[in-house]
Amino acid sequence: MPYTVAAFPRQRFDTVIEDRGWILARKENGYIALRSQHSTVWTHDFVFDTEGLIAQGRQNIYLCQLGRQAIDGDFDGWCQRITSSSVLFKHLAVTYDAPRLGEIHFGWEQPLTRDRHEIPLRSYPRFDNPYCQTAYNSGVYDISFENEHLHLTFQETDHGLSTQSL
Repeated sequence: MPYTVAAFPRQRFDTVIEDRGWILARKENGYIALRSQHSTVWTHDFVFDTEGLIAQGRQNIYLCQLGRQAIDGDFDGWCQRITSSSVLFKHLAVTYDAPRLGEIHFGWEQPLTRDRHEIPLRSYPRFDNPYCQTAYNSGVYDISFENEHLHLTFQETDHGLSTQSL
């Protein structure tokens, strides 16, 4: 496909605003802001069984920031801070002056940084919650709830991924 797609079902939000390249939406007290490196158009063919945005080209960056009223204040003020923030796309990298977070930089071949400090992307568990603890990229998942247990092992084979469960 000569384009990229972001699923974004407008009808599921209470408010949706388009401003300065951003799509900003509110559902109750939660907020989302989405911006594409390349201009987008709304889909009408329901890709991924929902509505979304299409950007021409095979290479693209989608920038997404989440917020909520308890932390970020009212939606209108949050939208103003997002849309007035600096965003610089360069090839397959982005630098974003994220409100309340500082300068975020990430690229296909550059590390994720916040205010020039690298944020590791692999030195933490893949899942770490009351039901499942799994090391990053281990392929082993032990899932438990009350007296129920599920063990999954994913292994690469010559034919793709293989799964075993016990």
